[in-house]
Amino acid sequence: MEKLVGKIKNSMKINDWNGIQTDWDLLCKQVEKQKTLIVKEGGMGTPSLRFYVRLLATLEDFLAATLKDKEAQKKMTAQNGRALTRMKLALRKHNKSYEKEIAAYRENPEESAQEEEEEDSDEDS
Repeated sequence: MEKLVGKIKNSMKINDWNGIQTDWDLLCKQVEKQKTLIVKEGGMGTPSLRFYVRLLATLEDFLAATLKDKEAQKKMTAQNGRALTRMKLALRKHNKSYEKEIAAYRENPEESAQEEEEEDSDEDS
């Protein structure tokens, strides 16, 4: 799942909404498949899902910034524009189920990043 997050971030750097949409769909499918394991391990507080919540918040911000830039939207290819529109609708619908987690992340993003770094070092030990 973390590899897909990396691919999504790379696609965001080059403003490739078609790539973002494709990888995001795959990531959502994997999260749904792993939901039983995630719930068994303790729900949304597990380290395995922090990166996912951070990605959802980042994607939401990136989408809002892209939608504000009308000139860039006009320059997009038709395929990229369709992917942007689809992501706008899908992300809005999907993020409703993660509103609390995203709000908690936005309140204190540094704390979330520090906790993840600590757990990464614990895993390495």
